[in-house]
Amino acid sequence: MNNLWEPFNNKGLHFLHLNINSLLPKVDELRNIAEKTRASVIGITESKLDSSIFDSEINIAGYDVLRKDRNRHGGGVVCYIRNDLSFNVLSAFPLEIENIFIDILLPKAKPFTVGLFYRPPSDSNFLDSISCDFDKLLPNQREIHILGDFNINTLIDGISILGKKENVKLAASAPSSIGKRYNEFCNTYSLKQLIESETRITCQSSSLIDHILTNSPAKLSHSGVIDIGLSDHLMIYCTRKIKRIKFNVHKHIKCRSFKNYTPDLFVDELKAANFSNYENFTDMNRQHLYQ
Repeated sequence: MNNLWEPFNNKGLHFLHLNINSLLPKVDELRNIAEKTRASVIGITESKLDSSIFDSEINIAGYDVLRKDRNRHGGGVVCYIRNDLSFNVLSAFPLEIENIFIDILLPKAKPFTVGLFYRPPSDSNFLDSISCDFDKLLPNQREIHILGDFNINTLIDGISILGKKENVKLAASAPSSIGKRYNEFCNTYSLKQLIESETRITCQSSSLIDHILTNSPAKLSHSGVIDIGLSDHLMIYCTRKIKRIKFNVHKHIKCRSFKNYTPDLFVDELKAANFSNYENFTDMNRQHLYQ
C-alpha cells in the first residue's frame, strides 16, 4: 500500500483527476489523498453538488477550491489548486460545458494552462461545442494539459483508437462515431492522450474513458493510473517538470576602481590630453575625416 503514492515522490507539479461519483460523502478520503500526494491540482468530476453545499463542507486544507455544479443527481466539476501556486481562472467555453480551466503562473516562466472536463455520455455535441472556442484557448501554441472524464472509450480490444492511422479504423467498431471525431479533434489540436490502460472497471465491462490530453508531452515526466478504491473509476495523474530557481546565487559585477582617484590629477590629465579642434567640425558624425 505504501508504494501506491510512490509516483508523487518525483519532482514536479502533480495533476490528478478522479470521477468521484459524489464528492460530499467522500471528502475525508479525498483530503487524505491530498495530504499524501501534495498534488498541485486535483480535478474532480461528477461531484454531484448544488448551491446548498458550502465550500467549507468540501474544503481541503492548503488548497483553493473552484467549482461548477450541476445538481445532486449528476455531473459537476470541482478543482482544488494548492494555495502556494498563483493562477488565473479562464472562461473559455460555453456555460453548458462542464469545465474549469486555469492558467498556472510560475516565477520566471511562461504561464501554462490546466483544464478539467466532464462530458456526459449523452452529449453528442460536446466536441463541436468545445472546438468553436479551442482556437481562442491556444494562442501561439500555449502549453496545455487537460484532465477529465470524456466518456469516450479509446481502447477497443486492447488497442487505442487514437494516434496511428491504422488504429483509427478501429473507431468504427466503437459504439458511436464519436470515437472517430475525437481522434480528429486530437489531431487537429496536436493533443496526445497519455493514459493507456482502463480507467473504469465494472463487473460487466472495462473502458478507458478518463483521459489526459496534452500538446506538450515533453514537459511531462510521468503519467499513469492508480486504483484508490474510491469509486468505480481509477485515478489518473501526470507530473509536469519544473526548473529549480536558484536563490542567493552570487553575482559578479565589474566596476571601475576609484581607489587612487584624485580630482586634481584627473583635471591635469584632461589638460594634457590632445583634443582635436572641434570648431572645425560641421558634422559630428563625420569627425573622423578631420583626424
